[in-house]
Amino acid sequence: MKILATPVYQRGLDAADPFARDAFNREIIARNLTRLFRASSDGLVISIDAKWGEGKTSFIRFWELLLSQENDFIPIYYDAFRHDFASDPFVSIAAAIHGALSSRIRGQIRERATKAELLQLKKASKALAIDLAKMTAGLAVASLSGGLVRSTSLLDWLKKAFEKLSFGTLEVNAEEQFETYLRSQDSVHEYQLRLREILSPGKSDEQRKIVFFIDELDRCRPGFAVEILERVKHLFNVPNVFFVLSMNREQLLKTIGSVYGIDPQDASIYLQKFVDFETRLPSLAEEALVSSEGMLKSYLQDVARELGLWEGPLSIMAEIDTLAYLLSAHLKLSPRSIERVMSFIALGLGSCEQADALRLRRHIVVSAAVRVGAPAHYKGLLREGAFWDSRVEEVNLYGWARQYFEAEKEDRAANVFVVPQMREASRILDMYELPERSLDDRPSEIVESSE
Repeated sequence: MKILATPVYQRGLDAADPFARDAFNREIIARNLTRLFRASSDGLVISIDAKWGEGKTSFIRFWELLLSQENDFIPIYYDAFRHDFASDPFVSIAAAIHGALSSRIRGQIRERATKAELLQLKKASKALAIDLAKMTAGLAVASLSGGLVRSTSLLDWLKKAFEKLSFGTLEVNAEEQFETYLRSQDSVHEYQLRLREILSPGKSDEQRKIVFFIDELDRCRPGFAVEILERVKHLFNVPNVFFVLSMNREQLLKTIGSVYGIDPQDASIYLQKFVDFETRLPSLAEEALVSSEGMLKSYLQDVARELGLWEGPLSIMAEIDTLAYLLSAHLKLSPRSIERVMSFIALGLGSCEQADALRLRRHIVVSAAVRVGAPAHYKGLLREGAFWDSRVEEVNLYGWARQYFEAEKEDRAANVFVVPQMREASRILDMYELPERSLDDRPSEIVESSE
């Protein structure tokens, strides 16, 4: 038995059907955007907004695998959180693009010519990287932000950054900075020209389109996240290069605000300077997804297989229908929170003697769901296994629980009853804490199925 569910995109994806594990019917979004990219020759930056835990990474990894089967698309996945130790994102993004292009052109008719183009692209990348490194970070940010920010604190920071990078006299360094800035404009143009040549080699049937997925943008350090936005829009603005920014928009606006000392409204205006259009993943809590218990049931079964709760003495298959209804009708959790529920179930059942696991199985299932989705109710379960009728709380489980536990409930008042086994099950689960980070700090590689 496992305790923590492996992210869905690492469980062995079917290359023939990348969205086979798409339990929440999001494939249509990927296919619509793919058609849009195929029809467009612009260089676009789009964002995909969803709250933490709503399955953004799984969605773009499914989509990445789908695009990898297309001759005219070169998909690239980039985890911003794992690269934010770098001082400038340009180098890592340019290296990822160069590596993907090098891998893709092997065996093609124009391989020899394209290798020469790749060498020129590499040289242009190095030249631009050197120029960017020579310029102070402050000057680069100031120029790319278009003068939007004029706060005193930022100007002080720029001055200190400039002084730290001063060599010799200030006047000499200022002249060098000026020359570097002028040269950098040529370096940017040269890089974009070389990238354009590789993607459009002269024949329409050979045209290539890069789809560069940037994930975890809202988790990396604030300065790096802002630099990614600026670099992507200003340095990689090339036809047939599409950037897909996976993010929690609300959190990213806070990040932008913290960097520039601006309010959410100004941060939103700033973000719009760098994103051509925005799209959103439907939340699991929305009617389009929760109206079908069957969709959620399929997802729960998949996670149960992963954790070893599918068969044997710890199987919860008899409780899957109940759990699917409870989650869809009352708790409405994100996919990641649902995985936390299943992990708590595995912890609880794994801690019991087999006889107790069989006796308390359905109580542990319910307690785990309530612990993650309705913490206030969980406290009542922990104290005495109590359910109560509340008209003011967002989650009210009284009516459902009264019917579900009809044979074992004990009434305490007109609107309160207790289930002793629920108290017992909750106390078992309360031995453990399962932070959100336990389920998302994993390697990012896709594992394709060998079947």
